[in-house]
Amino acid sequence: MFGMLFIAMLLLAIAIVVALCVAGIHAVLLGRVPGRWLRFRVQRPRVWGVGAILLALTWPLGSLYACVVGIGLMAIGYVPEEES
Repeated sequence: MFGMLFIAMLLLAIAIVVALCVAGIHAVLLGRVPGRWLRFRVQRPRVWGVGAILLALTWPLGSLYACVVGIGLMAIGYVPEEES
């Protein structure tokens, strides 16, 4: 029973990492985020995408500093751009 629960949690973590990588690559390459909910909230999709990729690649490895930088970049992606 415990082994099946562990495998299910591991598969869920892998699915989240793959989804973040795909969304991040989509945002970096195309300049827009996938999905209606994110599209209206993310103001800087390329910065958000770089943060998502960094977070997805460093979270499973246990690199806390790079994970924090990825979270920070994703948060900056939600900040509206300046109007000049």
